[in-house]
Amino acid sequence: MKHMITMLTVLLITVTILTINTMKNLIIFLLFILLLTDGFSQTLPASFELKTPSVIDQGSEGCCISCAATYLAASYRKYKLSNATTFSYFTNICSPEYIYDRVKLNSSCTSGSDLFTTLNFMRDTGNVLFSTLPYSTSNGCAASISTPFDNRAGVNRTGAYTRVLSSDVTAIKQAIYTGHVVLLSITADNNFVNAGPGYIWSTYLGSGASHMVGLVGWDDSRNAYLAQNSWGTRWGSSGFIWITYTNTVSVSFFYSYYMND
Repeated sequence: MKHMITMLTVLLITVTILTINTMKNLIIFLLFILLLTDGFSQTLPASFELKTPSVIDQGSEGCCISCAATYLAASYRKYKLSNATTFSYFTNICSPEYIYDRVKLNSSCTSGSDLFTTLNFMRDTGNVLFSTLPYSTSNGCAASISTPFDNRAGVNRTGAYTRVLSSDVTAIKQAIYTGHVVLLSITADNNFVNAGPGYIWSTYLGSGASHMVGLVGWDDSRNAYLAQNSWGTRWGSSGFIWITYTNTVSVSFFYSYYMND
C-alpha cells in the first residue's frame, strides 16, 4: 500500500511538472506569435506601390470587373509567381476580353458582371493571355469569341481568393505589400468620375454607379490607398486615383478580395 501511494505521488508530481512545462511552452509560443505579428505590421513602410500593367481603357463595354480582376490582379499574380521583371502581352498579361465575354450578365456589351462568377471562372476554367485574345470594343462581346480558346485557358488558372474587411487598413496594406492587388467594389460618384491629376477622393456624395478598381499601393502622408482604374490614362492621375482610408469604407462594400498565390 505504501509503495502504491509513493508511485501515485511520483506520477502526480510528474504530471504537474509536464503540465507546467507545457503551459510555459504554450505561453512562450503565443508571445512569439504576438511579437512576430506586431513586428510584421510595424515593418510596413509609410508608402508603397506595386508595379502593375499599364492602365487599360475599357471603353464602352461594362467590363470593369474583368479589367480589375483579370487584366490587373490575375496578370500581377502571374507576373509575381513567374518571377518576371517586365509585363508582356505574350507571357503574363491576361485577357479581360476572354473572361468578360464568358461571364457578363446578359448579351449586351454594356452589361456588367459578377465578381464571384469572374473569380470562380478563372479558378476553375482559367484564362488566356492578352496576345491570344486582345481586348477590343469593336469586335462585340459574344461568348463565341472566347470559346475557341478554351483549350488554352487551363494553364492560366488562378487559385482561391481571400476576403478582407474594407475597413481593415492594416490587412489591406499587408495584402498589397505581400504582392496582391486588392479588388475594391465601389460606388463611383461624380467626385470619382470627374477626378483629375493629383485628386484625392475623400468625400462621398452618396450615390453613383457600381464600379471596380484595384488597390495597388498606399501613402500614409495622404492617408490614402492608390487605386488603378480602367478608364485610360486621361482620367485621374494617368489612370490612377488616391482614395482615403476613411472614404474607402464609405464608397465600398463590406469586404474586398484578393487572389491567393
